[in-house]
Amino acid sequence: MNEEIMQIGVAVMQQLSASRQPVSAARICKALGVRMSSLQRCLAYLGEQRIAGQDGLGLIAATQEEERLMLSLTVVGQAQWQAWQQEGGTDQSVDEDDA
Repeated sequence: MNEEIMQIGVAVMQQLSASRQPVSAARICKALGVRMSSLQRCLAYLGEQRIAGQDGLGLIAATQEEERLMLSLTVVGQAQWQAWQQEGGTDQSVDEDDA
């Protein structure tokens, strides 16, 4: 995973950890100042879907509510976020062994 995607992923997880309700992808993009295409690349790594034969890490759940893409942390994502916080930060790499 490249550095830009990792930074977006950490920022998205931080945004989602602050909310108990799913948050729209558009709202996340606006809050972080990133394009939807960048967010979608991030979700390819951190989401639950299988894309091009690769499983995502399962940290972020994406659901469609009418025309809005809603994002939330999965149980695995919540545990990963809490582990990062206990370790003193979120600068660790996300890899499949951590998820």
